[in-house]
Amino acid sequence: MLLDYIKIPRVFTFYTAHMLRWNETGGLMPTHHYCTKCGQMFAAVLKIKSNMGYDYIDDKVIYCPHCREQYIAYSYKGRNFDIAIKSKDHIMPLDMTIKLEKFKYGLRLSISGVELKPAADMTLWNKSRYTETITFDINKRKTIFKQDDLIEIELGDPFDTTFLDNSHLASLFGHPCIAKYKKRMTDMTHLLRNEICKGLKNRLGHKIKSIYRPYGSEFGPFAILIMNIAYRMICTDAPNLTDRILNSNPHSRLEPKGHETYIPNDEKIMSADFCNTIRKEKDTITALIKLARLPNKRILRKILAAEPFDYLLLRDIMQISQNLDHLVAIYKKCTEDNTGNIDTRRFINSSKRIRQYYPADDVLRLIKHNKMHEFYDTGDMLVNMSDKMKKKFNKNKPSITDAHDWLAIEKKKEKNPLITFDITDYRHSMEMQLNSIKFAVPHTSNDLLNAGVKLKNCVSTYTDRVAARETNIVLAADNKGKLIICIEVEANTIRQAKLAANSQVRNNRKLNDTVIDWAEKLGINWVSCRDIQPKTKQITAIAV
Repeated sequence: MLLDYIKIPRVFTFYTAHMLRWNETGGLMPTHHYCTKCGQMFAAVLKIKSNMGYDYIDDKVIYCPHCREQYIAYSYKGRNFDIAIKSKDHIMPLDMTIKLEKFKYGLRLSISGVELKPAADMTLWNKSRYTETITFDINKRKTIFKQDDLIEIELGDPFDTTFLDNSHLASLFGHPCIAKYKKRMTDMTHLLRNEICKGLKNRLGHKIKSIYRPYGSEFGPFAILIMNIAYRMICTDAPNLTDRILNSNPHSRLEPKGHETYIPNDEKIMSADFCNTIRKEKDTITALIKLARLPNKRILRKILAAEPFDYLLLRDIMQISQNLDHLVAIYKKCTEDNTGNIDTRRFINSSKRIRQYYPADDVLRLIKHNKMHEFYDTGDMLVNMSDKMKKKFNKNKPSITDAHDWLAIEKKKEKNPLITFDITDYRHSMEMQLNSIKFAVPHTSNDLLNAGVKLKNCVSTYTDRVAARETNIVLAADNKGKLIICIEVEANTIRQAKLAANSQVRNNRKLNDTVIDWAEKLGINWVSCRDIQPKTKQITAIAV
């Protein structure tokens, strides 16, 4: 039974195809054009211009050579979306007929018309008929998209872009030449939603929550609605697709809102097993817990009720720790970080790698207190350890907080041969204890490697110069043995005096004065060094 029918004679007013990719043009862009007013096809070669590093072609105004119609593609008001501008690989609809029909098994939406495809030869454009059907099988709770004899897939996975890639329904986004059909299209979508809800109520024996969600302005009134209906027919008690999920779609021009959905490599988030399991179980959350092999706990059900697609994230966190408190803490770290520092897939992979060598408590401690780039580095270095380094690692077993620096030092030791420095009388004289600070000179290249990692600087690159006696390096540690100062002395003059991360020693008044005392005891010139500030003169007030 036919429920509704819409005929759109012109989807766009003008069609332009760029026949080369921007990196293939050689300064000229061949273009094909099609005027819908008179049906004229013509070609042009436009010069590519550049402005502030951005390449463009001057096609703001195009005239049809046959009917003399003027088409303004760009103006001060912005882009004219009645003009379709695509690459040579895109197929664009010329007209469109949409029919909504009802059958015993459910509903069917049919889309048909004529499409245009740019041609590489002198024909310029190829015209052909197209037919698309979206079948909503309420009895089986399946939605099938079919396009001619080329594509036939089940819809429901919002991360599968096949439907948006290929369906001409995505061309019905808001542009002036189809504005008069907007009410009829929204009425058809309203009718479609109501019929689906009625059918599911009869199939399930109870009402389902509204399947309406705003469709936005990117893909028109049908595409997002169909994706949402297909998903809700599978997950009947789940919430509608959120903006976060839809904006995570690679086709979206919007920034994703909230955390990125975690999808492991080479894994489909809504596989056939996923869909079949959910159809069999009494509710979506129970099915997700079964699929992810999660404990049936209230906190996990609450998380999945709000974000069903995070079931894979929870599953993989369980491989890091079986402890429920750890699982929730790591999940919050992945989903509540608003700094943009969390790459969820890399974060989970690094956590799994670290978990192979350390208990879950240590992994959580590292997550809470470490910078993310060091956390990722630790996981990468652990998985890439050589056999020799693994033996040394298992023997020394550095603590989780020292693991990053230990691995970095050992990795550099493997790459760089050990060099022993000649400790001359001059260098030996630099070693002393002053107040609570101990000054010492490095004896081997490994000492410089260690200092570079601890102080986060490039002192290890001075190895050859120190070995050739071209310069001298002095390291200072506090009473706990922690390196705090790195000094370069050349020609009996201090060239550099740095704290951690190449901060100047003058930024710490106490350490600054200690370095001055040390230099004056040895008769080393420090005045010309910009890293050191002269001591502040103390004025004693005399009471009268």
